[in-house]
Amino acid sequence: MNEWCFWGYMMLLAGSGVWLTVNLVAGWMQQRRRPRQQLLLQRSAGELVQGLLEESPRPLSVEHTVHAQQLLAELVASVHASLYGCAPAPLTRKLEQRGVDRWLVWQVKRSRGLKRAWALKLWGDLPPMPRVEPACEEWLLDPSPEVRLSALLVRLSAYPQDALRLVASCDKPMTLCEVSEVLHLLRRRLLPIAYQPLLESRNRNLQRLGLLIVHEFSIEEADEGLLRLIASTEDAELSLAALYTLCALHRPLRGKAIRQCIERLTAAERGVLMRHMAREGYAPAQVKRLWSERQRVRYEALVETYKTTLVWS
Repeated sequence: MNEWCFWGYMMLLAGSGVWLTVNLVAGWMQQRRRPRQQLLLQRSAGELVQGLLEESPRPLSVEHTVHAQQLLAELVASVHASLYGCAPAPLTRKLEQRGVDRWLVWQVKRSRGLKRAWALKLWGDLPPMPRVEPACEEWLLDPSPEVRLSALLVRLSAYPQDALRLVASCDKPMTLCEVSEVLHLLRRRLLPIAYQPLLESRNRNLQRLGLLIVHEFSIEEADEGLLRLIASTEDAELSLAALYTLCALHRPLRGKAIRQCIERLTAAERGVLMRHMAREGYAPAQVKRLWSERQRVRYEALVETYKTTLVWS
């Protein structure tokens, strides 16, 4: 019995060694190929854009290399993210002709965790591929938040008109990074969205999306909606985000709602907010009503460390 255990242990050890060796060699080979692949991607980007301008498909350099499907997917994702308003049909045909759609589904199914999230994120950056879109449904309920977000981006890429419904259907509050990904995708699809209904929504994810739209497009007319969110005590994080958005727009910081929001902050959070206000160019006289006497002295000392004092003097 002991002899069988010994040989079993040795076989397991040998198998682990072989697996580790194979992965190390594969990683080393991939690292060696990457510089050449980057050069091919740069050359192929020009070829792809030229083909789109001439409306005539042409073979690309990356189509005749190792891992051609992955490189083609990365290339098209990069070009598609950079060209706003570009017709997606030629890119979709190119991907389907080379079997990138089937490769993506296979890649997502065989991977786990962050690798699966990476494959889904790459999928979401590509033009819509109707043949395989239903295949991502099962990953919307994946335990990993990264996988769920990437699967959501795939759905949004395919059905941008349902973006607000899909964002509102998320059970957990989305982070700023996640909302930024959603907004980037909607901008790429040139989908107009009214910010005011989002700020007035009862759904926190939609409110976060509305805040980001106001910040990205510097919508100064959103003061009333921002002050309403700042006055809200239901979500302290959202209230503080609305205050930071108001600062980013360089709007006047007056009112009881703003003072109460600052009073709810910790000492560390107040310090961060002070530095942000000073960096945004708020003179001490503009915000003196928001701070106590001791805090005003601290803010004035902080302002002196910024070059913006040249503007105030």
